[in-house]
Amino acid sequence: MSHLLPGSILNEYVIDRYIANGVISAVYQGHRLASAEQVALKILHPQLAPISELVDLFTNEYYIGQRLQHAQIVRVRDMGRADILQSSLYFLARDWINGVTLRELLLNQHPRRLQPVRATMIVADIAQVIAFAHAAGVIHRDLKPENVFLDEADHIYIADFGLAYAGSLDQLTTATSASRFSATLMVGTLPYMAPEQLQHLTVDTRTDIFALGVCLFELLTGSLPYQGRSPVERLEILAHQSPPRVSDVSPVQNDALDTLVERCLAAEPERRPASMTDITLELASIAQGLLRTA
Repeated sequence: MSHLLPGSILNEYVIDRYIANGVISAVYQGHRLASAEQVALKILHPQLAPISELVDLFTNEYYIGQRLQHAQIVRVRDMGRADILQSSLYFLARDWINGVTLRELLLNQHPRRLQPVRATMIVADIAQVIAFAHAAGVIHRDLKPENVFLDEADHIYIADFGLAYAGSLDQLTTATSASRFSATLMVGTLPYMAPEQLQHLTVDTRTDIFALGVCLFELLTGSLPYQGRSPVERLEILAHQSPPRVSDVSPVQNDALDTLVERCLAAEPERRPASMTDITLELASIAQGLLRTA
């Protein structure tokens, strides 16, 4: 199906404009018919609707959202199904964020990296919000710059919990099985996936810590720590190569940052920091040190 035209109606929502296309869904800006309140509408590609596993994966974001009530987690307020253009469309309505994604912010930088203080403060904020999700028993599993929004004040908002795993708190203290989706689907986005995801092994909160380390490395250097265009290539690299130090590939010269990023990107989960809360505190301390020496 081609993109929906402005003015198309999905139950109580109206399409205003097309935003982006993803692997399983497209995103539009829209508004509520009754109030004109702006929303983001995420619509499952109609050709995927017969695949129940993908429908479950898509609607998972709504159910996870009911578990996570936080000012910096993008709220998924509604889920529905509408008949339009001879197709039955599954959709999610979530809060509209006036701002840009972290990916868009990076693409607008010349060179494409952030100043160290700004990068550490943004990632500390991300870690604090993900720590809340972890405390609620939720692992994001797809943390990446495209899923982080920033407003004009650099406040961050985390979205797209569709691939998240929701376990119980006692399960999360060790390791939890990857969700039932992972047996047949590659769960996550390749450059940000930890080795345990690539191998369909167990995941826990440290899986998100690996992804956060990739994001921090990328914000500081403008590049990814690991290459590889397939899971097999990535696993081979992870098994035989250590990630480069931030100070070796960027102007950032800070031993504490080098060490923290290296720990986050450790191939073995037990070598990574113990929690997002620990990372938040470390990054806050690093940011203060960078400010003093600026």
